[in-house]
Amino acid sequence: MNAIDKVIAIVSPERALKRIGARKRLDILDTGYSYSGASKRKKSMIGWSFKGGSTKENIDDNLPTLRERSRDLYMNTPLATGSIKTMRTNIVGEGLKLNAQIDYEFLGMSDEEADEWETKAEREFALWADSLMCDAMQMHNFYELQQLAFLSFLMSGEVFTLLPYRRHKQHLYGLRVQLIEADRISSPTGAKDDIINGVELGRFGEVAAYHIAKHHPLGKSSGTKEWARIEKFGAKTGRKNVLHLMESERPEQRRGVPILAPVIESLKQLDRYTEAELTAALVSSLFTVFIESAGESNERPFGEVIADEDRVDDEDDSSYELAPGAIVALAEGEKANTTNPGRNNAAFDPFVVSICRQIVAALELLYELLLKHFTSSYSASASRGHCWRHGRCLRCVVHG
Repeated sequence: MNAIDKVIAIVSPERALKRIGARKRLDILDTGYSYSGASKRKKSMIGWSFKGGSTKENIDDNLPTLRERSRDLYMNTPLATGSIKTMRTNIVGEGLKLNAQIDYEFLGMSDEEADEWETKAEREFALWADSLMCDAMQMHNFYELQQLAFLSFLMSGEVFTLLPYRRHKQHLYGLRVQLIEADRISSPTGAKDDIINGVELGRFGEVAAYHIAKHHPLGKSSGTKEWARIEKFGAKTGRKNVLHLMESERPEQRRGVPILAPVIESLKQLDRYTEAELTAALVSSLFTVFIESAGESNERPFGEVIADEDRVDDEDDSSYELAPGAIVALAEGEKANTTNPGRNNAAFDPFVVSICRQIVAALELLYELLLKHFTSSYSASASRGHCWRHGRCLRCVVHG
């Protein structure tokens, strides 16, 4: 408070308080983002509901819902299915293959010796990678496992991989790849504070171990709830016991978010809109005639009624079904009124295209690539190149 304010405060304290408050408001208005993005006075920003939080509140607490909705979209919404499969196909493709290249000069080997060693190493690797024995479940070879792992990573936001050794009399190598779905990494009952969403933290906040449920939490198994604690690194060898494939959005984030998370609402609403338009178009294409009778009659109306095998709602007496070219008799006093839904909707395609462009922008895809609508050879090549660059980043996101 300056000298003038002190004098005014003696004469009129209320006026002095108004002067001080106005000066503080001016200071706020004159500081950087407080006049734009952080403004709390502009009418356009006052109605903005927001709330901050750590990665636990923003991400971890919402992951179960995000994962289940993401999978539901994948299974039931064509656009979501196409988005995930397009990324899987164009990024993984046939999978990563071994191309052995050793520093033969450092090892004191000749070119011929290096070529012989590299050829032998690739041959030995192929014996393991091409066999179903590389999979702990003995269902997929190494390249199919890559596609499955990446698909799960996109759908659930992350996937975990264990590398156990299991000897088999029909195979030379004991290394196995065991994929673990994200839901199984969860906190045991009564877990301590250093276990966050199944991830056990060390003294300095580093990931020390993972807790894996022996039964899928969403399954209907009646087995007891048990967890296995797997250390991130082997105590004796330092070997990675668990590979964690995820993409981090924030520091101190330890669980992955489904790639569809930012567009879940848009995809669901677009799916509902598409289904409504399809239903409306189908109803408008059914030409059905209603016969209003003056009195009760047991006679069949002229023409053809809906065939028995086409009726699905006979149990509801108040329901009338429509079918192409059907003639339906109404009861006494009943009258059918028709409406014209005005289909086909001319605005449907431009609207869907506009929403799809927003969705693919969030997914770092191109519209032509997602909908497989290539207007020219240049567009097609550019789309594939964009997805390849996107894939180079994702291929490296493995948290050992």
